[in-house]
Amino acid sequence: MLLSGRWACSIPEGELDIISAGDPAITANKLRYVEFGTEPSGALRAVLESWANNSTDTIAAMQRRVRRSPGTDWDNRLIRKAYQLIIAQYSTNGEAIRLLGSGGGDLGGAKIFPHFEAEQSSSPPLSTARL
Repeated sequence: MLLSGRWACSIPEGELDIISAGDPAITANKLRYVEFGTEPSGALRAVLESWANNSTDTIAAMQRRVRRSPGTDWDNRLIRKAYQLIIAQYSTNGEAIRLLGSGGGDLGGAKIFPHFEAEQSSSPPLSTARL
């Protein structure tokens, strides 16, 4: 059953699932969402939960994601930078991971400003825009 242009429900083998073209891993397990999720605060929450259960596998999933070609959109860049920080400085610090994740949603919202999407938009950066 199609709910919208981006969302659909699927019932494979009798189980209800949500399908999102923009976030295919939306209902995957936490470790898979760490590696393939597209929403910053969700990906960082998945890191924390997955890290609490198995930090080695979580760090490995983050490393695989960072090694892949970075996305050009704000959300993928934000996730990648957060993962790089965690891997480099906070891989053994659950509280730091939690704090970084709590800011992910706020930073993810910054994409509404033209400055952050200047590469994909004809809008001038905020610093040069006439107010």
